[in-house]
Amino acid sequence: MTPAARSEKRTAMLYWDDIQPGQPVDGFTLKVTRLKCAFAPSTTLDRFAAHYDPDFAHAVGLETVSLNTAQLLGLLDRCATDWAGPEALIIRHEIRIGRPAYEDYELKVSGEVTRVWQRPADGEGKGCAELACTIANQHGLVISSGKVGVLLHRRPAG
Repeated sequence: MTPAARSEKRTAMLYWDDIQPGQPVDGFTLKVTRLKCAFAPSTTLDRFAAHYDPDFAHAVGLETVSLNTAQLLGLLDRCATDWAGPEALIIRHEIRIGRPAYEDYELKVSGEVTRVWQRPADGEGKGCAELACTIANQHGLVISSGKVGVLLHRRPAG
């Protein structure tokens, strides 16, 4: 998806009243490059060299460089926020990593609504949704999965 298309997609407002468990969450695809593998570790001070040094990655038994945990978590969060729109707020997330997301992988990130609820502290104007999201490579192998909780506005009365 181009940056312009992603920006256009995020402008749509999704209301809590319009969602239900089982609803699919359209995701996106992402090509993993060496630069993407190295970028987040350099900004988050993740010093594990397997994220940016192919020789080190091979030495520790990996195929090549791979995305780090923060990047995978960010992909799950992006799936939720692309779906929910610009007014949504991520309230929690969890991740399970099954295998590395190596350079040159084409990742498909998608999800499904698993639960909707209201928290008393959020009042009548907001509701919550939980998404089960998955990151899979071009061969269909699951790289990572997790849950993302999102706070959404309720549809205005009237």
